[in-house]
Amino acid sequence: MATITEAASTYSFIGSFQTDKVLAPYDDNALPLFAVALHLDVEDLSSFATESLTDHPSDKKADIIYINEAESVACVAQGSTFKDWAKQAALANKASDLNTAAAWLLQTPINDVPDVIRPHAKLLRDGLHQKTIKRLIFAYAHNALESTNVEDELQTVRH
Repeated sequence: MATITEAASTYSFIGSFQTDKVLAPYDDNALPLFAVALHLDVEDLSSFATESLTDHPSDKKADIIYINEAESVACVAQGSTFKDWAKQAALANKASDLNTAAAWLLQTPINDVPDVIRPHAKLLRDGLHQKTIKRLIFAYAHNALESTNVEDELQTVRH
């Protein structure tokens, strides 16, 4: 089992991640927030976390929902942070959870969408309909090694 300290010698981002005071209170959500913000080139981590983190029992498998109409992009993400930073594979069911998130955010009648994600679903649907959202990203952020089982599930989400 590799600790985060041991993994820091291999992965250059870990030092920045470990010392980021904004992310510290987010515990297991810190790494997914960091990864998605890095991928989307989000500079204000505090606002990003406050507006986008939806991790809640009624989130319908969407831990992060980020919508930026100015950039014409939206991202729906699921995350996992394992104690072992050399885990051989992430949980494939977390990747397949993105299919559930997509169904709730894009297809379920809006009044049936849980309150915690309903505003995001409405904004996302409106943005797609009005073409202010031109790129929709589904992401699974984790600290395990790449694996075929996860890639297969993500391929299903892409379709």
